Amino acid sequence: MYFEAKKPEQAAARTGAMRMYINKCFMTASQDYTSTPKYTVIDNFGCMIDSKASLQSKFITGTSKTSQKFGMSALIFKDKVSTSSASQEMYMHCHISMGAVTPTAKSKACNYDKATKKWKELYDDDCVHLL
Repeated sequence: MYFEAKKPEQAAARTGAMRMYINKCFMTASQDYTSTPKYTVIDNFGCMIDSKASLQSKFITGTSKTSQKFGMSALIFKDKVSTSSASQEMYMHCHISMGAVTPTAKSKACNYDKATKKWKELYDDDCVHLL
């Protein structure tokens, strides 16, 4: 599954040198973001938590830093497996912010690299100083 958060073109032109950050994302089986069960995909101000579990889960570079793309494996909650296909909707809830182009500890986009066992920032080499 692929997702993209994008600032409108007109607003992006007025923003100047800023970057979009997805600070947190989680999935629920309901539109209500307080519902359970909940599956966390992104947390800790921009760490792709799910990238530790799946190679498909990662932030993806784009042509503009005023948008942010990410991909992840499809999932379904165990208690929804036996329900009819009409009620198997999933909802992604995200906290998004605009910040400086240079990432910080509270504004970053880090993927976990299983080969090196390190977090890597999407547009930089290292996320260690940001965690």
